[in-house]
Amino acid sequence: MTKIEQGYGFRQFMGALAAVMYFLIITIVFSCCWILTIGLLLYGNFFWRILMLLYIFYIHISSAKFILNIKGNGFRFFRSNWLWKQLRRYFPIELVKTVDLPANRHYVFANFPHGVITYGCTINITYDIDNWLALFPGIRPRQTILNATFLTPFLHEYLRLSGFISVSENSLMHYLTSRWQGDGFTSNGVFIIVGGAQEALDSRPGQYEVTFLRRKGFVRVAIKSGAAIVPCFTFGEVDSFERWDGKWALHWQLIIKYLLGISILLVKGRGGFPIPFKRRIVQVVGKPIEVQQNDNPQPEYVDEIHQKVIESVKDLFETHKINYIENYENVKLVINYSDKKTKTMKIEWAPVHVPPKRRLQTLAAGLYVLIFMVVPIISVLIITSLLYYGNLFWRLLTLAYLTYVYFDHTRNFSDINGNGFMIFRSNCIWSNFRDYFPIELIKTADLSADRNYILASFPHGIIGTGITCNMSRDIKQWLKLFPGIRPKIGTLDMHFYTPIFREALRYWGMVSVSKESLMHYLSASNHPKHAVNLDGFTSNAVAILVGGAQEALDSHPGRYIITLKRRKGFVKLAIRTGSPIVPTFSFGEVEIFDQVNNPPNSFLRRFQTLTKRLTGISPLIVLGRGFFQYTFGFLPQRKHIVQVVGKPIEVEKNDIPDPEYVDKIHKQVIDQLTEMFEKYKEKYIENGKNVNLVIT
Repeated sequence: MTKIEQGYGFRQFMGALAAVMYFLIITIVFSCCWILTIGLLLYGNFFWRILMLLYIFYIHISSAKFILNIKGNGFRFFRSNWLWKQLRRYFPIELVKTVDLPANRHYVFANFPHGVITYGCTINITYDIDNWLALFPGIRPRQTILNATFLTPFLHEYLRLSGFISVSENSLMHYLTSRWQGDGFTSNGVFIIVGGAQEALDSRPGQYEVTFLRRKGFVRVAIKSGAAIVPCFTFGEVDSFERWDGKWALHWQLIIKYLLGISILLVKGRGGFPIPFKRRIVQVVGKPIEVQQNDNPQPEYVDEIHQKVIESVKDLFETHKINYIENYENVKLVINYSDKKTKTMKIEWAPVHVPPKRRLQTLAAGLYVLIFMVVPIISVLIITSLLYYGNLFWRLLTLAYLTYVYFDHTRNFSDINGNGFMIFRSNCIWSNFRDYFPIELIKTADLSADRNYILASFPHGIIGTGITCNMSRDIKQWLKLFPGIRPKIGTLDMHFYTPIFREALRYWGMVSVSKESLMHYLSASNHPKHAVNLDGFTSNAVAILVGGAQEALDSHPGRYIITLKRRKGFVKLAIRTGSPIVPTFSFGEVEIFDQVNNPPNSFLRRFQTLTKRLTGISPLIVLGRGFFQYTFGFLPQRKHIVQVVGKPIEVEKNDIPDPEYVDKIHKQVIDQLTEMFEKYKEKYIENGKNVNLVIT
């Protein structure tokens, strides 16, 4: 290999390395800076905490008042060095001038498209400005960036030294009205990537889509400052990365964009890694559009200038695509005047004036979700903290409690006599929770209180909301319809080894779904004078969500898919204890939550299945609503849920169930569920005539 070839290979390697470094700066350094800052504030000594508070205060004050601002072009080492020149050569990246720009005024450069990360504009205007200075002498290039990024500790200094400025209006007006002297430059050129995060979401190789929807702020700033607007177009910018697409990915990217103003994109480059493809990138700087300075821009004049920018961008694209796009005949510029792709994702806000009763119902629904999602984690953290940080008394007390938990569950199955504390199972909180949806309970046959029952419940949904309300949280309706029968719900055995959280489950009437625990409750005496029946109840009805975590994976609005064909353990248990099986079906259960699309054999589904096998829990990415809007969040939607309790299926008690008899009873369960679904679906499901029950 010749020295020339060795040098070329080394430069290509360094170019790829520079591309990865740039990618990491954009995607990771922001988070690392905040982690470092929070770490010093939380765990640093007094000196570091005071120092960090003063530094954060300095950042905000200097950014707001432009105190200690870096004048000129910043540090040339950051804006023109060997590493960034390798990145320029890697693609390569070019800068093309169409007309001269006099340095006797300021300019707003409206750049399109954003692309995934914006390599072209950033290299030409920020990291390697030698070409810019040769083509446009006397004009300082300044690239704008989100204000939140600019206020990030530590990263703030790097951005300033590299010539970045905040995209806030105050910052733009400051630079577009300044008259700095002494560095040999007399003009500021402020670059704004107009399409921003929305345009990044639309970035696909070979597709040139620019976003002009409601993007008129840069025009108003130009008019207020009197700065000319210069349209720019970067050819090849959209070709540097490919995207991992999917409905679920777009959904969450849009949510993050709405909340944070940034787009978290799932991208792939060379070899599937975040190394951009080697594609030629050419940034063409167009002709300036003159504006008349006015401190109060009139909407009609703003629209006029805005339309001129659109026409200029079109002209730039059509004129230069011949030179810079392969197969240019088939490539069109798409200007999104209306946000067609994300129209369905527009945030729908809750009305300002909502009756207090509905607010209380929403709060109760939020508490329900919080208990399931957060309390188990908080419980473990509390116990861990007491063991690690507590004094001798708290450590011994915690160890004693853990010992009690273990022996109480292994010997007594965490049993609480009767229905637990009724204050936990019938109060105003859970009444409001019931009314939120609302949730109903329908009886189709009487259940005598002289025997115990297994309620085979379907579908699971995301968290089994209907059955949890009727048989755990708010049991007034159950006790009215089925007097003398204690309602119990089976849940994962591991929950009863979770300190603190287990106590709440016990008082809500939940029991372990382990074989030994279920046998304990289903074999309990039904004699009125037996010690376990001194509460006035003589029967236990244990609900089992037969489909479990697997059924939760299939839960999507409008799709009633239940997992039952190979689930026969509950039938064997019923035969061993002589307990009748009562099928129940909760119509509307699958409607209250959606989840990220997870078709069979998809990567997400395989990951969820693996996690379920290891832990017994399905890691679902839930799509609900929020407290003050209806578009996204973790609250359930207000959808009517109706739990229909079917007729009991009698079984003959046998300590060793015969497989053929098990299959016979199992088929009766399937038949009654199917009959129940067909009978009630048109009454309780919207457009129920077109909905079918799928049994897997």
